[in-house]
Amino acid sequence: MTSAPSRLLLVALRVAALTLGAANAGAAMLAESMNEDGIHYLDQGDAWMRGDWGMAINGTWSPLYPVILGLVMRAARPSIAWEFPLVQLVNFGVFVLALVCFDFFWREATERYYAPALEETTEPDRFPPWMFLVMGYGVFIWSTTSLIRLFAVTPDMLVAAFVFLAAGYLLRLVDLGAGRRDAAALGAALGAAYLAKAAMFPLGIAMLAVAGTVLVRSHRSIRLLLPGVAAFMLVAGSFLVPLSVNTGRLTFSEVGRTSYLRHVLHAPFPHYESGSPNLAGEPLHPLARSTSLPPVYRFDGAVGGTYPLVYDQGYWYEGVRGRINPRLQFQAIAINLQRYFGLFFREQGAMTGIALVLLILLWRGYQRPFASGGWALELAAFAAFGMYGLVYAEGRYLAPFIVLLWAGLLITVRLRPEPGQPAWLRACGLAFILAVAVNIGSFHLDGFNALVRIAPVVRAGPVSRSAAPDARPSEVAGGLHELRLQGGDSIGVIGNAIGATWARLARFRIVADVADGDADDFWVASPDQQRAVLAAFAAAGVRAVIAEPPAGGNAPPDWVPVGRTGYLARFIAAGEGPPALPAPNR
Repeated sequence: MTSAPSRLLLVALRVAALTLGAANAGAAMLAESMNEDGIHYLDQGDAWMRGDWGMAINGTWSPLYPVILGLVMRAARPSIAWEFPLVQLVNFGVFVLALVCFDFFWREATERYYAPALEETTEPDRFPPWMFLVMGYGVFIWSTTSLIRLFAVTPDMLVAAFVFLAAGYLLRLVDLGAGRRDAAALGAALGAAYLAKAAMFPLGIAMLAVAGTVLVRSHRSIRLLLPGVAAFMLVAGSFLVPLSVNTGRLTFSEVGRTSYLRHVLHAPFPHYESGSPNLAGEPLHPLARSTSLPPVYRFDGAVGGTYPLVYDQGYWYEGVRGRINPRLQFQAIAINLQRYFGLFFREQGAMTGIALVLLILLWRGYQRPFASGGWALELAAFAAFGMYGLVYAEGRYLAPFIVLLWAGLLITVRLRPEPGQPAWLRACGLAFILAVAVNIGSFHLDGFNALVRIAPVVRAGPVSRSAAPDARPSEVAGGLHELRLQGGDSIGVIGNAIGATWARLARFRIVADVADGDADDFWVASPDQQRAVLAAFAAAGVRAVIAEPPAGGNAPPDWVPVGRTGYLARFIAAGEGPPALPAPNR
């Protein structure tokens, strides 16, 4: 039974989490924050809403998050200026869901941590309840705000919610009284996690295997897990089956293959062309590449979306096979190990040091090593670390499993009573809380500085001849509409087409581009070379080319400024151009 002080502390921690979450969401709304993946999730959500199943059933982007976005966009029908802020409100709602699921998980963890056992004749040394509560919620707040980041338009927060829910039911299976409903709930949560992100299909199977190990260790029938397996396959099958039908082969996603091609075998992205030494086969849907310098890539065809090259990556890599290359595989593992080192020893260095002290205490006086179920959480976490470590690891992917890792350690700290040991536990707990608080505080101070620019933001890197304008996406989209470009128009881009979030707001379709790395070459090219590039865009059927300006800031002839955004537009079709400006008053 929870005491009144503990209930007040729990309310305070929830309020703190919601306050920080709201602050992150509010800052993202003010900045019209949108990342490149978010463009494609919004495009896919639109496809689901209009019943365009060929575009909606996609092996690159999982369906659950886009469906949520699509439902909200269809119901609200926001203006250009409000679409991205509304997405951030949706993200905050998903964060609230993650907090609710974490509440359930941490309640289950707490019950098992403080549950007495019949074989215990003396009360073990444990963290005080208030300390255990603060440590758990501190890790949750840090992982969701600093690693996943609320402003990122990705399904990772949704995945975290379902992982926490599944972890809660996994802990329930540790109890001898757990039943088939708990197993079914575990399977359904893991199936929903797969609908949010494809990586959760193999990780869902791994967590079900851990649940089976829990049952075997407690001498219970493995058949208790059958409802969980059935629920997982039923929920996951709602997308796996139509995706397999759509692609013509049994598959749960294209992400694993394309990620391996990109991150291990270094396949060019997004402009894939044949000839890579690490790859075999020819793409079934090759890009058209102009002979101009710099080259123009054309990709209008069967794939939909604002930027088709990224919307369906499996389509453009179809026919390409990876060669077995142990050197590149070891290189990818080494790079990911470096990322893990940075994550656990730079970002969480103090926390990791405290963990080592706790492990020493556990080695000296471990009590009830398997009773709490912490080992099951550790197995689930290490399954995720191992899978991502083979290809590509990133903090937002690992965030919920880092929470499981810390939870597994903390709920295992039950020690045989010894003189002075409670003081050590309290010291470790307080140091852990302080380390988490410093991590949370430093991240949010950096974010606050970026928002209000108290101090200058220093960027390192090569000097570019073009300069990315610092303009809101809605301003760019509105400025292009004022130039008589309309939703549905095909356009070309010179520069960062992947990050052209304004194109999504304006409802344009990018069908040709000059790669970001080649954009500088366009501005220093001769007039004849520039005309050849524009002719290649004309061959792609674009109405206009949008570009980031040259570093000098002066618009070349025939390029029109897009309002005051800093972007430039060049109309291609004969007789087209911006509306005439009013004559000046005399």
